[in-house]
Amino acid sequence: MRKHLIVLASVLVLAATSAPALAGWGCGAQGKGAQGRLWGASNRAEATKGALDECRRAGGHRCRLISCSARVDTEGQADAIWPPVGPDTTRCKGAGC
Repeated sequence: MRKHLIVLASVLVLAATSAPALAGWGCGAQGKGAQGRLWGASNRAEATKGALDECRRAGGHRCRLISCSARVDTEGQADAIWPPVGPDTTRCKGAGC
């Protein structure tokens, strides 16, 4: 019985330590009159498209990519990299935008 508990405990520890951590991509885009940001995307291409689309949806003209970064999983992390530019800034709420 003791041997079974040791094996079970080992399997649980292995499962817990090998679980993938959050490691999303984030991008910021800016155009004349609007800004778009996206965080928590599964890859850079998805984050780029999302940020540019969000900028356009917010009414931006000639939206361009500011930058992208790995490990941007939350709105707070996105705020630190691409601060909102005004009170009417439309913000994307994650990868599903």
